Amino acid sequence: MFTNLGWAILQRMGFNICVGTHELRTRMRGARPFWLLLGYALVASASVLITYLIMNETGSYSYSAGPDSAEIGRMSFTVLAYVQLVLMALLLPSLSAGAVTLEREKRTLEMLRATLLTSFDIITGKMIVTLGFVILLLISSLPVAAWSLMLGGTQPLDLF
Repeated sequence: MFTNLGWAILQRMGFNICVGTHELRTRMRGARPFWLLLGYALVASASVLITYLIMNETGSYSYSAGPDSAEIGRMSFTVLAYVQLVLMALLLPSLSAGAVTLEREKRTLEMLRATLLTSFDIITGKMIVTLGFVILLLISSLPVAAWSLMLGGTQPLDLF
């Protein structure tokens, strides 16, 4: 997620990278983050595929020519954006709240507070890793957004 240059930039900005490095290692350990990435990508793919199928189906039974490919692309991209917004609204609080509560459950928060780290260092280290994971989720959905791009109606700048 973060390269050495990224950590150096954060350190220059006044962030302590020790908590971030530890949090990144513990968060990405195990199968949970990979299953979360897979589930996120599957939900995003399903939303685009269902939108495509519904738009094609409604066009085939009407007397008009039906929706063109550009309209299907715009609609699938819009649905994908809303699905991502809902997924982020559900996932972001659980990811960030779980960071501190996991320290309490493992009974390591007291040891962390006994170090020279400030509360600001601890919280920002955990939040930077959470933000990095959310960015990773958004990047993982770029191939799904490319489906909408292939259908037309959206431009490559719309992905950003």
